Amino acid sequence: MSFVCAGLGGEPALLGVAMEREAKTSAFWRGALPHWEVVDGRYFVTLHLANSLPSVVAEKLRQELAAQEGDPQERSQAYFRQLDHWLDAHHGDDYLKHPAVAAWVVETIKQYQRAGYWQVLAYAVLPNHLHLFFQCGILSHSDVMKRFKRCTAREANRLLAARDERFWQREWFDHWSRSTQEDDKIIAYIRNNPMRAGLIRQAETWPWVWTLNQ
Repeated sequence: MSFVCAGLGGEPALLGVAMEREAKTSAFWRGALPHWEVVDGRYFVTLHLANSLPSVVAEKLRQELAAQEGDPQERSQAYFRQLDHWLDAHHGDDYLKHPAVAAWVVETIKQYQRAGYWQVLAYAVLPNHLHLFFQCGILSHSDVMKRFKRCTAREANRLLAARDERFWQREWFDHWSRSTQEDDKIIAYIRNNPMRAGLIRQAETWPWVWTLNQ
């Protein structure tokens, strides 16, 4: 598979992909959640604000994930379904609803695209979380996410009048896509998330969402 940046607009142009992908894991680590580095992997990442979930809910989700048995990817997906349900219920901090903060997050996504850090296939900035679907470029999955969090958090706190609190949750949820069919499902999920969360009636009217085929 191969991609090329489309220039200053930060929108990738798809040149060619295989239908199925073989998992070639190059690294694995875990904190509260498991994380994989997959060679040529495409990652669906959900990153939420530090106080966007009630603490009792966050702890309950972590305990349930730790207690589950079976395939790690299936366990992570079950965790994600519950996580996104709670995030879409709009609990806690919602600093991403501020246009200047959302615009900076989007601009950083595009800056990283132009720098070759990743190739973006879709993103959606919601009031309390971000969905991002990308393929790594010159940085690893872990490195690009850590750098992205630092960069966006620093400027967001400045825009929010020098908040002195953690902006993003320490960890993020990630899932690597195994096929082009799964790519399509992830892109559709991201495109429709603002409507599914009750923020708008038509997906195309949300200003902070972009997908490859849009």
